[in-house]
Amino acid sequence: MENSKVKYNSIDMPLRVFINAMVDHDYSEIENFENLFIEYCQSVGGLELAQEMKNIKESNTLRLRINMAQDAIELLKFEPLNDFQKKERDEIFEELKKLRYHLLIPSCDLNDIKKYCSQIEGHVKLEAVQLSFLESEQQPKKGKQKEAVYSRDYFVDMLNEMSAIFKIHINDSISLREYCGWIRKYKKEVERLNKQAA
Repeated sequence: MENSKVKYNSIDMPLRVFINAMVDHDYSEIENFENLFIEYCQSVGGLELAQEMKNIKESNTLRLRINMAQDAIELLKFEPLNDFQKKERDEIFEELKKLRYHLLIPSCDLNDIKKYCSQIEGHVKLEAVQLSFLESEQQPKKGKQKEAVYSRDYFVDMLNEMSAIFKIHINDSISLREYCGWIRKYKKEVERLNKQAA
């Protein structure tokens, strides 16, 4: 009987597993890393950071949908020369319909390829404009802190700094939830010390 590895799906996982995922992209012990990463961001940075992560994910999904629609419409403009190309064209048309742009159009023609493309093209362009507005809002504002680069050294340095500031030994044997708790305490303590120094 084959032993199946435990798949972690919350921040109650061991910190070392999270470090492996962040540094080595090893997700073998993690189930649904994207949701877990959002939970981590929310725990460390609050709801605002979690919402920012969700917005980035949504805009990436929207970009993929728009690109697929635009590419499909371009390919469907060419008339098929033989049965093989006709079959390919029909498959592309079915994939385009799966994007469900026709739900935005009353009495959209689901059988005529050219008509369908011309009916949805305006909605695809509108989504592209909406996406550009979304992405401009998501651009980092001037003076914002640079994003952390996750490496093993980054995590070691954070654990060492927290150990030094709280005069207690903290290592990677703790859970990710405990690590998040220590990070929150560390940020508050650094803020307090900065106010004292000012």
